[in-house]
Amino acid sequence: MAKLSLPSKKEQPKDLNSYLKTSEEISDEMNEDIERVVQEDFPSISSKGSKSIKFWSNWPKKKKVLALASTILSSIILLFLILFFVIRPAKTSSFIKASWHEVIAESADLDRSVRSEVNLEGTRDVAASLDKYNQKLASISYAAKGKSSLMYKSGTTNLYGDITSKMGEYFSDSATILVKSDTDISSISDSELQDLKDRGEYLKNKVDDFRKSNALQEELNPDIFALDQYIQDVKLTSEEIAQEREEEEQKKEAEKQAAIAKDNKDKASVQTVGETYLTAFVNGSEDGVRSTLTKGYQGEYDYESLKAERRTNFYPKSHRIVSVEKDSANYKLTASVTYTSIYQDSEGNNIETVQPITLIYRVIFVESTQSWKIDGQIDR
Repeated sequence: MAKLSLPSKKEQPKDLNSYLKTSEEISDEMNEDIERVVQEDFPSISSKGSKSIKFWSNWPKKKKVLALASTILSSIILLFLILFFVIRPAKTSSFIKASWHEVIAESADLDRSVRSEVNLEGTRDVAASLDKYNQKLASISYAAKGKSSLMYKSGTTNLYGDITSKMGEYFSDSATILVKSDTDISSISDSELQDLKDRGEYLKNKVDDFRKSNALQEELNPDIFALDQYIQDVKLTSEEIAQEREEEEQKKEAEKQAAIAKDNKDKASVQTVGETYLTAFVNGSEDGVRSTLTKGYQGEYDYESLKAERRTNFYPKSHRIVSVEKDSANYKLTASVTYTSIYQDSEGNNIETVQPITLIYRVIFVESTQSWKIDGQIDR
């Protein structure tokens, strides 16, 4: 193959060298024209730029490195300051406001309970609401205390965590005391309620100060920090109901004893009228019998049976009251009357036999005479 040989630089044609030289001259002339225009139209920029470039180019290498390091360090410091004074407060404020909204929202059930009238049957529900709220506050407190101090203002988040933690403890202790009302209300001491009152007032002020200092618009119902008063109302209501029950029981017992006493008195009166009647009946005394009967029974009674001619061979000889029993508003008097029966045997001798007969009478209270009277005989 034939070898292609190119002319060396020394051997380049004169025309090419002329061309290249002409191009370089044109380029230099253009640069000079541009620089002249810039200097004429923008003298300050041109001057400064050239000075800066000359100034930078004249620096030693170590000085350049130091300047670059200072610039980077300044940028880092600036970023840190932005993080510290802008981002951290903004993130802290955002977290606190969102979390505080949860605190307010979760207190709704408890808020309704303490606002409503005390209902002893609902104390368990209130205690359950307190426990539930305590659990929510515990999780919020844990989240607040766990925030990174690099991205959040730890002073604010830790304070918020402490406040919500103390709130949870307050509500938990309130629930423990309130539960006692279901078992032994007397076990709730005044010292417990006073301690709860002091803690509630302290927390209310602490929470309010924190809310204002962090520009939180939503407010907790201050009544939820007065649970000592709610529990006191529960205690008083329970004691009043217990007192009413005791008084009712005493009243019932008194009425029962009064009824027993009246029943005993009435039984004694019925027994007395029964004795009077039976004595007069055995003796055949019409006046005595009549005095023991109601007006209605007086008109029905067979007074002829009391006369001697009707008692020749069969007559009452003695009596015994067997029982006096309550029968609705009346009494039932049961008596055993012993009758003597006389008859003659085959030899003409009088033979006496004794025969007990049970008689039952109805005895009622007559309002007009305010006394007990026999109102009739009851068939067995």
